[in-house]
Amino acid sequence: MMIAMLFQILLQVVVPAALVVVLWTDRPASRGQWLLKLLALAAVLLFLVLTARWDFTSYYLRLAWPLLLIAAAARGFWRSSAPAAGSRSSSSAVSAVLGLGFLALSVLALRGHVAPGPALELSHPLRAGTYYVGGGGNARLINNHQVHEPQKFALDIVRLNAFGNRASGLLPDALERYAIFGDTVYSPCTGTVVLAVDGLADQRPPQRDRRNLAGNHVVLACSGAKVVLAHLKQGSVAVATGAGVREGDVLGQVGNSGNSSQPHLHLHAERGGGPDAILTGHGVPIRLNGRFLVRNSIFRE
Repeated sequence: MMIAMLFQILLQVVVPAALVVVLWTDRPASRGQWLLKLLALAAVLLFLVLTARWDFTSYYLRLAWPLLLIAAAARGFWRSSAPAAGSRSSSSAVSAVLGLGFLALSVLALRGHVAPGPALELSHPLRAGTYYVGGGGNARLINNHQVHEPQKFALDIVRLNAFGNRASGLLPDALERYAIFGDTVYSPCTGTVVLAVDGLADQRPPQRDRRNLAGNHVVLACSGAKVVLAHLKQGSVAVATGAGVREGDVLGQVGNSGNSSQPHLHLHAERGGGPDAILTGHGVPIRLNGRFLVRNSIFRE
């Protein structure tokens, strides 16, 4: 987990800062070279804006870096020379290849923002503040769950604090320092409780319980699908197997049980497979309050 954190800091702080510095200090030989470099660096930043986990540093950085890049680009434009006849540089070819490559990757990420067919309509299961989707969508670049068919369209949700972070600190081991820990989880649909599991201990980050993958969790039968809400807080599950629930009923609280490296709510829907077993069917796209949420989506209640 620490390696993942350092990688995210590299993507969200070091690389964007380098892009801005390059544009701010560069003296291109011509406006044409300046434009190629600008487009290449903008394509890199666009890819990072779409795919990085900005809750690890601050969601506000995701908004700040494009503004800083625009400011650096304006300065570079005035510092660049007028077009020079016959001016060529190997750096122009590098810029073109870099720009096209990251633009193609960004298009792949953007394609994941579209649900591939009819989606299961659910309501927001969390209602205590500003929530951030760390993983979600229909592309591997923005949703790590894409490689697992039953949870192909799963959402991993955290809550943001006032600084745009999911926690106080980079990787605190105190669960209470995570903004979402203990938030009430509400039923996103009307249906029946297929399975309710409680009693598993909450793990202190970055520890995981790899034997009980979903940890404390609730499985609901809604509209012909199984809706799974996982990694709930020990002792918080408020429903029992076989009970009927209505949309908005309390199910439990967000915890960090199971195969989870930090407190968050895992939500996915699947059809088929064992009637009372999860991760045995095929994933179903879901919409929360009419939205197909993807990585970096925000919702508030």
